[in-house]
Amino acid sequence: MRNTFLFLDLHTAGLVHYFEGDCLRFELYAEEVIVQAIADLKPPDAFVLASADLGRPRWVETFADRFGADLALIRKARGGSGTAVQSVIGDVAGKHVIVYDDMVRSSGSLIHAADAYHQGGALSVSAVVSHLAFAGSDAVKLIETGPIAKLIGTNTHPMSQSLDVSTAERIHVRDVSAIPAAAIKIILGR
Repeated sequence: MRNTFLFLDLHTAGLVHYFEGDCLRFELYAEEVIVQAIADLKPPDAFVLASADLGRPRWVETFADRFGADLALIRKARGGSGTAVQSVIGDVAGKHVIVYDDMVRSSGSLIHAADAYHQGGALSVSAVVSHLAFAGSDAVKLIETGPIAKLIGTNTHPMSQSLDVSTAERIHVRDVSAIPAAAIKIILGR
């Protein structure tokens, strides 16, 4: 059997095309798990699907369309000392905001986005991410003590199983093991 690579919700589209030769490569999507997480966070009144930056606007738009929700995006400016929120694109005043991002590492982008949405008049900010790829305990603590009410992510990264994450009150992990398992059954013809 040739080498087979399965990727889930890639941070960089097209990465599968870098694998050449005698191998199989597939990009899988956790869309249904993400949609269920958004549904679980969805408040009974007005809400907005939003981004932490302009890296994933199409996915945010897809989820907003699916829920019939408005859309908001964060525009960041990059400078010598890092990035800063430049503006919020869209109206969040008087609404609950659910941010979608592909991953969380330092928690900085999510925290800055949540702050900007709160400054724009959001009632609350929660988040859903494909990968809980926390860079360490400090990143988890930022979520636990910051402006994000609840964060739901998947178990695709080892940090999702860390003690810090498993004991966090605001962070919840969803299992996506059925997605690669189904792909493997198809690949093996079972």
